[in-house]
Amino acid sequence: MPRFTPLLTTLLSFCPFIAFAEEHAPTYPDWWLDYGVVDAADFPPPPGPDDTYGTFSQEEWDAWKAANKAPANLGQLKHIATQAKVHIDQYLVPTPSEWDTVYAPYANPFPFHRNEDDRGPVTIGQLKYVADGIYSMLELKGFPVESDIAARLGSDWTEVRPWTATPSDDENSAPVALGQLKFVFSFDVSTWAAFLDVDNDGFNDAWEAQIVDYSDSDGIESVEDVLPEDDFDGDYLTNQLEWDYGSNPTVADTVLPDAPDDYTLYSGLVLDQQWTSVSGTQFSSITALSTWPKHPNRRIMTDALAYRSTSEVNTGRVTSGYIVAPADGEYTFYLSGESNVQLWFSSDEMPTFLSMLAEVTSETSENAWDDSDLEDDVASELVYLEAGQKYYFEVRHKSDADPGTHYTVAWQSDSMGRQVV
Repeated sequence: MPRFTPLLTTLLSFCPFIAFAEEHAPTYPDWWLDYGVVDAADFPPPPGPDDTYGTFSQEEWDAWKAANKAPANLGQLKHIATQAKVHIDQYLVPTPSEWDTVYAPYANPFPFHRNEDDRGPVTIGQLKYVADGIYSMLELKGFPVESDIAARLGSDWTEVRPWTATPSDDENSAPVALGQLKFVFSFDVSTWAAFLDVDNDGFNDAWEAQIVDYSDSDGIESVEDVLPEDDFDGDYLTNQLEWDYGSNPTVADTVLPDAPDDYTLYSGLVLDQQWTSVSGTQFSSITALSTWPKHPNRRIMTDALAYRSTSEVNTGRVTSGYIVAPADGEYTFYLSGESNVQLWFSSDEMPTFLSMLAEVTSETSENAWDDSDLEDDVASELVYLEAGQKYYFEVRHKSDADPGTHYTVAWQSDSMGRQVV
């Protein structure tokens, strides 16, 4: 890559003079603190243009203004521009080719490299070249650049950049003040992006950013790496359920033992335990394992006794929890599924009294409750349940070597139509 300074020196006529008044105090967006642009000692932000001193004394305000008149150096431009790109990459997820596009026909300056010029002053022209690509990316992704700049500079500002478009006032070879450098990169897309879902997975990108930002060493670098079926914080709730229930996906909501037995902690949820890479079509291949029943390969919570996958193979799963009848009466349970599905039911809340109510031993079509061509007994005998009583159950399911599997459990009584549990 060419050295940064000569590359930009040839582009000094690219943009006109940057407009920045020292009275317009640049706000400090949160990402400056998150990405190390400034440290915590610089927070809270300085006062804005309509708050002359804020909590500052006259002396502190004068000192702050004086500091912002100091010349910025090339290394500072490289640092804050790099962190601005990280901020945009996190929330707007542009591709590398899109970054090349916004700088075309000139070279994309990212990533920057350190050299002996970093301590030297940066010019207005250099700042505008780097910043124009940044702002072009914001426009490409739909961010309201013009209104954002006007909100920071004042409602009478009508330019699409934080500098004028009039060549006659160009001062591209003039040095950049630190305040100017701060202001140009004081945008924040996080609030605007709170309603974006650039990877179309049903999660707001700002919500996914909690996971992306949590650690630099977990391999999750963008919202595209946040998967609905993952359990980032290890609390048995998938990211999808964390989203559905409005819980924090980076904090374990309840510390559970290896095999949780108090399912009242998760009203409306059941525990799904999985043993993977086990051949065979019957669940007996799972109970024969040395890891049965306390050491599955994975545990997760789910919210329905219905499961479907187009890719799963050779997996055994036990979905367990408690069921409470809405009314006294006799209930029938129904099964459909692939390979082997068993419904085990206890006479009370204790697993000790489990017995098998119904079983599917070969594939049924989904929800084929009354398929008369099947020899499998997919409907249970009538079971009397008391309203308000908690009953422990397990659904045991084994998929075979062919990709794709499913199972569903439903129930029905005289006072309740058939529905998935």
